[in-house]
Order: sequence, then C-alpha cells, then structure tokens
Amino acid sequence: MDLSWQDLAAAIGLVLVFEGLPAAIIPEKARLSYATLSKQSPKILRRIGLGSMILGAVIVSVVR
Repeated sequence: MDLSWQDLAAAIGLVLVFEGLPAAIIPEKARLSYATLSKQSPKILRRIGLGSMILGAVIVSVVR
C-alpha cells in the first residue's frame, strides 16, 4: 500500500469536514448530542472511539 503525505492530509481534511457537518447543518441537535456524550462514562466513550476506529480502518482497507 503506497500512502503519501497528500493522502494523509486529504484523509484528515475529510474527517474535519464530516465532523463539522452536524454543527453546521443542525446545530441544536448537535449540541444535544454532544451534551449527551459528555455525560457518558469513560468506558462507554472508549468503546465508541474504538468502534469508530475499527469501522474506519475496515472502510479504508475495503476502499483501498
């Protein structure tokens, strides 16, 4: 797999775009969602983060 710095920069840029979409399109619901997440235990947040990382890695490996 040939990964260049440009690919990495593009991937980071896409992450920022997708993370900013909810706040830009539906800010009220995004605020409620963020508040709900902030009340979760660290264990739950770790599981959500790990699940997101695994899903992202699977998507990248399938697409590549």
